[in-house]
Amino acid sequence: NGARALMYQAVPASTSPEQAEAVMQRWKDLYPQIGNKLTSPYPHMIETLAELKHRGVRLGVLSNKFDQGVHDVIDQHMPDLFKVMYGECDQIPRKPDPTGLLRTISELGSTPDRTIYVGDSPGDIKVSRNAGTFAMGVAWGYHDAAHLQEAGADIVIEDARDLLNFV
Repeated sequence: NGARALMYQAVPASTSPEQAEAVMQRWKDLYPQIGNKLTSPYPHMIETLAELKHRGVRLGVLSNKFDQGVHDVIDQHMPDLFKVMYGECDQIPRKPDPTGLLRTISELGSTPDRTIYVGDSPGDIKVSRNAGTFAMGVAWGYHDAAHLQEAGADIVIEDARDLLNFV
C-alpha cells in the first residue's frame, strides 16, 4: 500500500497527522543511504529485462513506492533498462487508479491493448484491469499465486524468465 500507509502503521495510534508526516519525511531523507542496502533484484530479473529491451520491448515502472525511491532503486540496480518510471507523487494517483498506468503507457508510445502490466499484488491486478491491459501476476513478490488469481490476473508466472514467452 505504499510508504505512507506503512509509516502510519508503524507509528503509535495516538500520533498526529503532522507527526506522522514528519516521520515520513525523515524516512524519505534517510532512504537513499539506508533503505536500499538490503534491496536486490529478484533472481533472473536483470538479464530478463535486458533481453526484453534488446527485443525492442519498451519497459516502464509504475509503483506505489515514493517516486524518488523508485528512481534510486532502479538507478542502482537496473540502470538504462526503463524508459519511463513513476512512483507515488502529486501527478500520479495511487494504484489502483489507472491514471499513472495510462500515462506510462502513453509515454512509452503504446496503448492499453498492447500492454502487459506485471505486478505482485492484487492492487496491481486491479490497476491493470482499470486501465484495460493484460494483467500478469508474479508469484515471487508480496503475494502468492492464489491471491493474484483471486484478484483476476490473466496469468501468474513463477519465474522472471517466463516473461520472455510473451514477446
